[in-house]
Amino acid sequence: MLEVVYVVAKRSLNPDSGTQGTVRISPKWKRTAALYVHFSQPWSHLCDYSTQAEEDMFLYESRGIPIPQREQRNGFQLGKQWMDINVAMWKEGIAEGTSLRREFYEDPNYPHWWLDKVLRE
Repeated sequence: MLEVVYVVAKRSLNPDSGTQGTVRISPKWKRTAALYVHFSQPWSHLCDYSTQAEEDMFLYESRGIPIPQREQRNGFQLGKQWMDINVAMWKEGIAEGTSLRREFYEDPNYPHWWLDKVLRE
C-alpha cells in the first residue's frame, strides 16, 4: 500500500532576493506524489526522491516553475511521465476491449479515488 507523508518545504522563491519563502505542499498533491513514486519504482536506484525533488515537482505542477537539472533524475517527474503513459495504455486497452476497468480497481496498488479520476468515461 502507498504511504503518504506530509511536509512543509522551504525554498527561495526569488533567487535574487536571498530570502527564504515557505512552500506548502498540499495534502492532495502529496497523495498524487505517492503514485508518482509507485510508477517510478523500476528506476528508483537512479532517482532523487528528496524533499527538494518533491518541492521542485510541486512547484512545477502548481506554478509552472521549471525543474532544475540535477545529477540524479527527479523521481517524481519520472513517475508522472510513466503514470501518464500507463494510463493512456489502459484507456486504449479498455476502448479496444482487451482490458476491463474492473481489473484496475482490483489492484490494491491503485487507490479508487485516483482510478475514478483517470479512468472516467
